[in-house]
Amino acid sequence: MSNYSDKINKYFPFTLLEARNIVLTILIIGFMFGFNDGADEFNLIHWSYNLLVSVGIVAIVMIVFLTGQRIAGLSAGYRVEFQMWWPGLILALIITFIARGHIWIPIAGGMLVHHMSGHRLGFFRYGLNMLDNGIIAASGPLATVIFGTVLKQIANWFGPPAGIPIIDKIYFFALIFALVNMIPIPPLAGSKLIYNSRLPFIFIFSFMVAYAILAAFGVFSWILALLIALLLWLWYYIKVEAA
Repeated sequence: MSNYSDKINKYFPFTLLEARNIVLTILIIGFMFGFNDGADEFNLIHWSYNLLVSVGIVAIVMIVFLTGQRIAGLSAGYRVEFQMWWPGLILALIITFIARGHIWIPIAGGMLVHHMSGHRLGFFRYGLNMLDNGIIAASGPLATVIFGTVLKQIANWFGPPAGIPIIDKIYFFALIFALVNMIPIPPLAGSKLIYNSRLPFIFIFSFMVAYAILAAFGVFSWILALLIALLLWLWYYIKVEAA
């Protein structure tokens, strides 16, 4: 436990370059998310307030995403470095402008995994494990889904029957954010997993998609989503991998 605490203290903090890129990414995604405030007529005060709230939501979800990856990496003896993806963000911005804010694509970016030799002593497959690389990447979207779900469930338990709008907005964004970043397009998190091991990708991605679809119909069940993901994983294994 002391070794893990030491790794958290030394390697968890973001470098100045990472912090700058994270802030820029949050501002760009927040702008896309809050570009369309849903009002019939433009009102600068309302639009600015909505934009500020949107940036705050993106910041919360982004930090949860990066924390999931960082903690997963350090637990296996790797240091994770955030990589901003300018081409993807610029393309997403263009799409947002064309669609007038009705379509926004929250691309978090990529990551680099650094092998910490002293902290990997005793691990099976001592060197850089590509499956570990994929699991670390996928830990970000998984942490985001878990965070959004727990927050939503707490609001359902203790909040008003009609729900809490800001919590609902965080929950909605967290699910979309996780799904987008699990798409297997380099350098997104999904690409790190699918190109290293397709079976874990099928299970994790199926779980997220199943949960999002169920949530859209008002069914907030991890268990049901896991059962659906297991069936899809089994079908893929029999029809594709085993064949």
